[in-house]
Amino acid sequence: MKNTPDDAYVKAESGGTRTVEHLRAALKQRRVKLTDVARDLNIPYRSLQNYFNKNDMPLSLYEQICRFARIPRSYPMDGCRMKLDVENIKTALVDVLGQKLPSVSVNTSRESGMNIEIGNPPAEDRDFKSLRAAASMIVLLLDSKYDRICEAELNGPLDDA
Repeated sequence: MKNTPDDAYVKAESGGTRTVEHLRAALKQRRVKLTDVARDLNIPYRSLQNYFNKNDMPLSLYEQICRFARIPRSYPMDGCRMKLDVENIKTALVDVLGQKLPSVSVNTSRESGMNIEIGNPPAEDRDFKSLRAAASMIVLLLDSKYDRICEAELNGPLDDA
């Protein structure tokens, strides 16, 4: 793989994260070996190793590796976390469901800890601030569940599908 001076690079500290290091961790999590990556992408194994050891690689190679291992490109860049666009989802929930948005309440106690209850929408109309608060709680629940689902997917073996 020849690189031209115009190639974009994924740097070790791109955006405050260790993207290449996180890509290596994601490959390990997926149980993908560098030898398999090198063979399938037709890259000398030693060159691939050097990119990972320097924590610096061409963006095109980074994208090829992510595509080969079925890892979302943003996953290593976000510190090996799946991220939802929370603000847009909140807005969409309020816009689509409006007053039909379920009510959300948080109860805490020493015995049971924190319980989040999702109920039917209240009979009376809520103001925009109340709707946004309910949407925020729902998005936090979705974000947490989404993260766990994606982690479970990445922990599974890479199939040939």
